[in-house]
Amino acid sequence: MAPVAMRYRTLGKTQLEVSVIGFGASPMGNVYENVDPAESSRAVHFAIDQDINFFDVSPYYGLTLAEEHLGQALDGRRKEVILATKCGRYGADVFNFSGAHIREGLDASLKRLRTDYVDLLKVHDVEFGDVNQIIHGRSQRCDAFRRKGRLVISALGVINASGLHMGILTDRNAPDWHPTPTSVREAGRQAAEFCRSQGEDLSELALQFCFEYPRVASTLVGMSDVEEVRRNLRAFYTSPKPEVLREVRAMLVPVFNYRWPSGRPENQDVFLA
Repeated sequence: MAPVAMRYRTLGKTQLEVSVIGFGASPMGNVYENVDPAESSRAVHFAIDQDINFFDVSPYYGLTLAEEHLGQALDGRRKEVILATKCGRYGADVFNFSGAHIREGLDASLKRLRTDYVDLLKVHDVEFGDVNQIIHGRSQRCDAFRRKGRLVISALGVINASGLHMGILTDRNAPDWHPTPTSVREAGRQAAEFCRSQGEDLSELALQFCFEYPRVASTLVGMSDVEEVRRNLRAFYTSPKPEVLREVRAMLVPVFNYRWPSGRPENQDVFLA
């Protein structure tokens, strides 16, 4: 279905060449609605067949269910993908960034994912942890992983995991729990209305902008069925209309770069700087 070839970018200082559109597996954990595991597997296989090679998950998504479903889907096709999971967050208010817990958590993730390695392990929502434990304890954790025969590389790359601003940049508008103020919600609503008047879809426009941004290695998009993969690939292979993108960006200028506090109060200066 692709009119041109999939694009890949190098992730930071690694040798990983990840697809610019990444498969976000959080919906496979029933975090938005219950999904059919068989259909999710078909979506994963279809994405791989369309040359998407970067898959991202976490034990937090669906409280391990997303990892289980993705592991089932990747059975027999694991070597065709670059697989990332996370550590440190295991529930809405369950965090543990200690070296011992991260090692145990990774072993549990590997079992659920039906593999003996992941290509990338990310620390999940670091702003909820102790900075000294996370940053200064990194070398000890890396040494422990090396002793177990695991390759450890500091990636220092950028992965975009919120191209739609958690629902702001969609026709559906933001969910009630979204932490942004009314001004941001209203800007998103106006942008969606304008796009509709131009025969465009705001979410597709936002993703197109993300895919073309060269400083991001991959933009993760949540997917759980084949039609979602098709729809996101259509956005990937279509360039945004310059005049529509220009108008939408102008609409969003008043709320551009708005950020909200997240995590421990003492971490705000570190993670929001």
